[in-house]
Order: sequence, then structure tokens, then C-alpha cells
Amino acid sequence: MARKAQATISPQVEAIGAKLEADRTGETLTRTEKQRVITREEAAYLASILAERTISPDYIRQLTRGPKPRLVPERATGNTYLYKVGDVIRVRFTSGHKREEEKAVA
Repeated sequence: MARKAQATISPQVEAIGAKLEADRTGETLTRTEKQRVITREEAAYLASILAERTISPDYIRQLTRGPKPRLVPERATGNTYLYKVGDVIRVRFTSGHKREEEKAVA
């Protein structure tokens, strides 16, 4: 079984995450911050802040699939995609499924 490396979040993305915690709309981000290209793990980190629940990198990958993807990758690097912070912020996340929440309570 292949071992996955631990996801690393750059200090710049952590700073963007701190701004998003204070203002979930992303209006306080500068143009440079919105144009920053990030990995799938970093996109999941920012999406988790916006959705107020854990978003997995796998879910970010699923958002790019289908005829009308909710998240369009900026560019491909090897076998993965890179995303713009501004594009990740534009994705709207719904609340978790009721069944999952009921299981947690039970």
C-alpha cells in the first residue's frame, strides 16, 4: 500500500486562511492573494474554513469533474491540478448531510 505524504500548508495560505476566518466573503483579500495558485490540499484547507466543516482534498478533486464543474483548475502539474484562491472562494458549500449529523448525535 502506498504511503501518502502529510499535507503541507504554506505560511502564505495559512495567512489567507486567517483572513477568511475573520471575513468569509474574501473581500479583505488582496488581488495578489486571490491570484495565488495553490495545491489541492491547500484548497481543501481554505474550503474547510469557508464551509465550517472538514473538506477533504478528494472532495476538491470531485468538484472539478463533470460537464459543469463547480471548481475549474488553473493548470495541471503532473497528475494533479493547481487552483486559484479566488476560484476556491467562489465555490459555495452547503451544510453537511442530515443523515451524517444524525449519526453523530446517536
